[in-house]
Order: sequence, then C-alpha cells, then structure tokens
Amino acid sequence: MLAPELNRAVESRFLRLSAGRYPAVKVTPGFEVLVRQSADGPLRDIGALSRGTRDQLYLALRFAVLDLVTEGFEPSPCLL
Repeated sequence: MLAPELNRAVESRFLRLSAGRYPAVKVTPGFEVLVRQSADGPLRDIGALSRGTRDQLYLALRFAVLDLVTEGFEPSPCLL
C-alpha cells in the first residue's frame, strides 16, 4: 500500500518547508489532505491554511510523489 509511504514523505518535506509548524500531514484514500497544526491538535482540512501555506504543501506533495515513483531509479529532472 502506497498511502503510509506517501504520508511519511509529504510530512517530512512539509515539516521542513513550514519550519516545524505543522507536525503531521495525512493524505486520505480519497486524496483529501489533512494537517495537524500542533503536536496534540486534531487533523484539519487544509482549507483553513493560507494560500501560501497550501502552495508549500502541494509542492511537498508533488515532490513526495516524484520520489516514490522514481525510487530506485536515477533522479528525475523537475521543471518548475
């Protein structure tokens, strides 16, 4: 199952991008993205995040998917 690996990869990247502000990210089987804003807080829909923070999260998600798809292969170029 890909979901746990994807969640770990997105969470790791977004944690760095957000300077630790969002300690948990979860992508549900229906591809809903949820974030936790504090260590003991609930998972919330990303609609409450600012547009810039959502953009950072989507960037982390894209790179996480790219990492999982190319795992074991030569790194793929990424055009931004």
